[in-house]
Amino acid sequence: EELNALKPIELVDELQKEGFTIGGFDMAIDGNIPQGAGLSSSAALEVVTGYALSQLFELKIPREKIALIGQAAENHFVGMKCGIMDQYIIANGKKNQCILLNTDTLEKSYHTLDLKDHEFYLINSNVKHSLQDSDYNNRRKECEDALTKVKLRLPAIKNLYDLPIETKLDQFSFSEKELKRVRHVIGEKERTQKLLDAFANGNILDAGKCLYGTHDSLSQLFEVSCPETDFLVEEL
Repeated sequence: EELNALKPIELVDELQKEGFTIGGFDMAIDGNIPQGAGLSSSAALEVVTGYALSQLFELKIPREKIALIGQAAENHFVGMKCGIMDQYIIANGKKNQCILLNTDTLEKSYHTLDLKDHEFYLINSNVKHSLQDSDYNNRRKECEDALTKVKLRLPAIKNLYDLPIETKLDQFSFSEKELKRVRHVIGEKERTQKLLDAFANGNILDAGKCLYGTHDSLSQLFEVSCPETDFLVEEL
């Protein structure tokens, strides 16, 4: 709770670094999302603060820019090397749509999300989730180290996601951890396309299989799950 209370301060600090003039203001924060539940409450608070200040002081900041400022606040003020995904979808999401986002170029496309008679369930495992206290930065470094090895053989590759799905990974001398991280990234690349195809064809069961596959990969290859969440996924 104390960390989330700092989010408006982080945003103001980053807005000022960007050259925006922020005057005095009163702010009250309320919400019903359990903090630490992995629902991006901190990113949501960053984005809504940026949007509110943009409106209040007539700064006319585009939503994409607000998302980038929110990410920069995490990177610079907190020291958390988070990506742009959470802030971006919160700032640019549309009802009944999902976004295919290239987080490197910020190129995006919207796709219809029609679950028909199916629903997403949000289940609180009561296990607190905090990127700042997790191995997030370590996971990022492992991916960066793996990318360095890839570039020695394939200099045109800009990020791990650029690797073709059929790439033979034994040519790169990855460590055991690096190999797991790369396998996760390549698997996600394949699942993303399958998920979009399933949504486009109205095949919700296939879409669900992709999402279950993502969880299994996050748990086994990227190692960012926990026994409680694994249990819920398996039993429900």
